[in-house]
Amino acid sequence: MQPVVRHGDSDGRERLPAAAEEASPRDAVADQRDRDADQREAQADQREIDLEIRSARADARDDHAADRDDRAGQREKGLAVREAAVVRREAAGDERQQRQELRDRLADERDGVMDRREAAITAREATADQNEIDAELA
Repeated sequence: MQPVVRHGDSDGRERLPAAAEEASPRDAVADQRDRDADQREAQADQREIDLEIRSARADARDDHAADRDDRAGQREKGLAVREAAVVRREAAGDERQQRQELRDRLADERDGVMDRREAAITAREATADQNEIDAELA
């Protein structure tokens, strides 16, 4: 429909009420579209805020996990140091035990030597006693 122009309005800038009513539904649709666009923009802004919050939470969880990993690494290092100390103590204990076993074997050998010497002395004493008896009888 053509806008109705008043007499004397050659450029068509002034419209009659009928033309204004026709523009009104278009303006209403445009206004509704603007409101819808504003609402979608607000929703997009809210989603962006929500995503930022989620991202910040994820960063905090990552930091917390990194801290836990660091503490676990420190515990593992501490355990490794303690295990190395235990291994050294066990090795030192094994070495002491080997030295003790060697001393025991040497003591057993000395006891055997002493037993043989004692037997030899006893035999010589018996021989000396027999020689004295033989000398007295002769």
